[in-house]
Amino acid sequence: DGDLEVAEHLQQQALDLDATGVPYFVFDGRFALPGAQPTHIFERVLRNAWREGGHDAVTAVDVCEV
Repeated sequence: DGDLEVAEHLQQQALDLDATGVPYFVFDGRFALPGAQPTHIFERVLRNAWREGGHDAVTAVDVCEV
């Protein structure tokens, strides 16, 4: 029962985000990347999410810990 509820919740979240395919990545519940993206795009999104979360700079260690 719990697994079905989790799956339904995740499906609804995907619909709310207009996710229409895979892969589809969501960072911090606010930044979304549809489809396969180059590494520099992931880096840009992670930096933006990190900064908007109140952090100053992103290092390789910070990204790995996320």
